[in-house]
Amino acid sequence: MAVLIFNPQSGRSYESDEMPGLRRSVSFRAAAGAISFAKIMTSAGKTEETFTVGFRDEGPKVRLELRNETDQTLRSVEILTVFLKDEDTPGGGPSRAHLSFEALESIGSKEKAIVPHKTWIDGKPAGQSHDQLERLKVRPGEDRPYTLDISWKDAHGRTQFQRIPVGH
Repeated sequence: MAVLIFNPQSGRSYESDEMPGLRRSVSFRAAAGAISFAKIMTSAGKTEETFTVGFRDEGPKVRLELRNETDQTLRSVEILTVFLKDEDTPGGGPSRAHLSFEALESIGSKEKAIVPHKTWIDGKPAGQSHDQLERLKVRPGEDRPYTLDISWKDAHGRTQFQRIPVGH
């Protein structure tokens, strides 16, 4: 199967024939060399992302589930804080609520992990009754106003980055 690799930094695509010894862990170094970006596309044009996200309803609680779609263990997995739009102010005001996520030490190949989170409102931790993770669930046909910015270290110790649109 031919593999097409797209480098979002340069906008250039590479055929597997152009890069001998190509492996799934291929990445492109950013200009600063600190962060690499990788998207792997099959010959059918389908992009394979490193992570996929799901939400699990456990009674009144919603949990964020992160799945490693690669064939390697990923380390130091972090999701940046998500600042939520203010629902009380018409037209949206400054963010009063945000979600912070705990870092994962590692996540194995094809494994799922529940990412612990905390909701903060007006700079204070919110109780379970005020949890806001529900707002990140994707609803079909609706815009996705938030983004999960995920970083991790691959098997070679290089920092990688992925953005996943979420919310409603």
